Amino acid sequence: MDVPVLLLIGLLVTIQLGWLVYLNDLKKNHKEFVQQVLNASRKKFD
Repeated sequence: MDVPVLLLIGLLVTIQLGWLVYLNDLKKNHKEFVQQVLNASRKKFD
């Protein structure tokens, strides 16, 4: 294996891990957002 190939593989792995973390954060924020919307709509109906 050449060094550039290893660097490329390392870069790809790093990007994938970062992407997974980003998606996880997105899901968490989305859940919180949905919860807030639901709470707000409940208050309107009460």
